[in-house]
Order: sequence, then C-alpha cells, then structure tokens
Amino acid sequence: MKGKIHVLGIDIAKAKFDVCLLLFSGTKRERSFANNIDGIAELLHWLKEQCGEACQIGIEATGCYWILLASQLHAAGYVVYLLNPAYVKAHIQSNGRRSKTDRIDAQWIADYVCTHDCERWEPLTAEVEELRELMRLYADMTAINVRVKQRKESIRTEAVQRLHEEIALSVKTLTHKVLQAAKDHVKRHAGLKQKVKCLKSVKGIGAITALIFVAELPAGRSARKVSAWAGVTPRHHESGQTVYKRPRLSKQGNDYVRHSLYWPAITAIRFNPAMQSFAARLRAAGLNKMQVIGAAMHKLLRWAVGIMNSNTCFDPTRHLNVS
Repeated sequence: MKGKIHVLGIDIAKAKFDVCLLLFSGTKRERSFANNIDGIAELLHWLKEQCGEACQIGIEATGCYWILLASQLHAAGYVVYLLNPAYVKAHIQSNGRRSKTDRIDAQWIADYVCTHDCERWEPLTAEVEELRELMRLYADMTAINVRVKQRKESIRTEAVQRLHEEIALSVKTLTHKVLQAAKDHVKRHAGLKQKVKCLKSVKGIGAITALIFVAELPAGRSARKVSAWAGVTPRHHESGQTVYKRPRLSKQGNDYVRHSLYWPAITAIRFNPAMQSFAARLRAAGLNKMQVIGAAMHKLLRWAVGIMNSNTCFDPTRHLNVS
C-alpha cells in the first residue's frame, strides 16, 4: 500500500465498470456502477462516503470506454493512473491467478497501483484533443486509400472499374479534407502553430509528421520515457553464451508515432547533416541498414521531444558530433 493512501482499481467495460477499493487499513470494498453520467455520479458519492478525496485510482486504457470516467474523476480532484492492459495482465499472471471475473480484475488493478510506480494521467487540452482526433482520422483515411488502390488491381469488369474510380476519388478528396482541417486548426491556435514550426526546423520532419507529433507526444516527459512509450527503444535477447538475437525495436507503444517515424528517419539520414554523422558512426560500428534506420527513428523522436519540451527550433550544430 502507498503509505496512508486509499487505492481504487476499476475494471471498465462499455455498459458498466467494477471497482475494488483497498483502504490503507487493509479493508477491501467492491461495487459495480453503470458506465454513464449517473453511474459516475454514484461512484463519486460512494467514494466520498468511504474515503473522502484521499484516493488514487487506476483504470485500464480499454478502448474509449475509460475517457468519460477518467475525465470526471480527474475533475473531482482524484489522482488517476491510466494503465497499460498488457502490463496489468502480466502482473496478474505473475501472481498465478486462476480465475477471471470483472471484480477480480478490479482487485488486481488496485494491487498493480499499490505495487508499481505509475505515471499520473492528465487530460488533454481541448485544442490538442481535437488535433489528435483529426490526425487519427487522417491515418484511418490514409489506410482506406491504400486498400482502395490495392483493390483496383483485381478488378476486371468495366462497370465495377467505374464505380471503383468514383470511390477512390471520394476517399482521396475526404483524406485531403481531413488533413486541411487539421492544418487550419493549428493555424487558429498559436501554441500549436509554434510547436509545428519548431518541429519542421528538423530536416526530415515534414508538415504531416509534425502534426502527428504535436497531437500524440505526451507533454513534459523525458525523451527516454517517450522513446520507450513509442516502442522505438531496442529489445535485446541474449542468454548465456549460446543464445543471441539481433537487437530490434521493441514495438510496444503508440503505433501512430512509431509508424510516422520510418520515412522521416530515412529522409533525415539522406539530408540532415546531424543525422548523417550519427548514421555514419553506426555503420562504422558494424550496424546493418535496418538497425541504422531504427536508431535514426529513435534519435529523431528524442530530438522531437526536446523541441516540444523547450519550444525552440532545432540547432543541428549541437548534434553533429554527439553519439
């Protein structure tokens, strides 16, 4: 238990959520509530009766069902931790759990908060939230556009080809419309506009990548933590003297950020003097092409985090001789 602090674990679903309250006295209390405004109000009233406001709350990031609840709890003054379901699952399995119910899951979520150093969750500002939704919609539309183009190769009849051309044009038009809406949104907010401008000062980071970074990168975190969060840190696999696998990116984390880094990293290797110097040292050390690209993705993200945190443009002279 975290000192004299009560801990609440919440297992959330679309229609309801189960909670387990672990009081620092050792008492455990459980309830279920509807996942709507009335259910959340009932939870807040129940919490005040049980422990007042001295409570830390853990919620799994399950789909979109947690957003309303987490926002209401944060607004009520509670400390909220948004937990990675994979990490909670590993914690449960490490303790040899044999049964699975929503109430048991809520208990283990509370136990995870008690035994781990969790990152405090803060809601996004309204302008960043809108930009994030626009850029994720743009990513979805881009994926649809790719599938539509791939489908064209298998169409043989003339009537279907005409319909397909209409669909392809509509998807392309809507994709551009969403991207333009994101750009217009940034222009209306000086803070977002400045961050995008600073990010674009890095050769390799274009307008779309800058928009994704501003929308997705968590504010105020160190480059080390953000790199791990995005899944661009190396994963090593060694055991004794016989097992050795080539290090690869962990790929555990935010897909939107990680997928947006590949081509910017290649562009930076070709045109950014600081990245060229970095890549040359890696090749001299014996790294292959894909390892160099992965390291460049990692380096580019660390630069972006530094720019976002300092809100200043990139200075390549500071990185020409830094490993």
